[in-house]
Amino acid sequence: MKRGLTLMEVLVAAGLGLVVLTLAATVLYATSTSTARNHVRVDLQQQAMQACDWMVSDLTQCTPAGVGVLYSNDANVLTTVLSLHKVVDVNNVDPPAPIFDRKLTLYARVGTALYRGTSSATQSQSVATRGGSQADLMNMGSTLQGRRLAENLQALQITCPNQPEPPAPYQANGAPPPITNPLCITLVMEKEVKGGTLRNLRGNPCERFRLQRTVWFRDGE
Repeated sequence: MKRGLTLMEVLVAAGLGLVVLTLAATVLYATSTSTARNHVRVDLQQQAMQACDWMVSDLTQCTPAGVGVLYSNDANVLTTVLSLHKVVDVNNVDPPAPIFDRKLTLYARVGTALYRGTSSATQSQSVATRGGSQADLMNMGSTLQGRRLAENLQALQITCPNQPEPPAPYQANGAPPPITNPLCITLVMEKEVKGGTLRNLRGNPCERFRLQRTVWFRDGE
């Protein structure tokens, strides 16, 4: 004759089973959370490196005179625009003079996205080397239709460490701040993720990646 399980044995078995299930769920949750964080971190690094590689490649084809920057240091200016007039050749004269591209290469941060494109011939002619105003740059940045390089951009800073003073506040009719060697680019990527190790301005968990590059321009004006 077989003896059935007592109530105490059933309760003990159920308790042990619950403990095992709880431990397994905890391990699975921690693993999935860690995996999600790693995926986000890798994605942010790849976006930042790709965007920075494009910018550095274009900047090394410029002289300081061919670079204009619109800084988003005004509450009414939500974009950061980098205008590049690349050198494509050099005149065979004495002394040699650079020949600039017929188009401008533009980078524009709009919200949390970074775009790369080129201006039209009309814009290239109206915004000549060392010419144009910050309003011109803002207009080009707001109408830029180009390739999206990054979509989780939390900050883009473009500075010249050797400049004695910080760039002037935004003025519609003002000229872009002067550019000197070297130029420092800083990108901060940020994305909300469950179990993130940091907190964003909204207090939500996130992952963040910061990348900084220093660029030296070509010689000559």
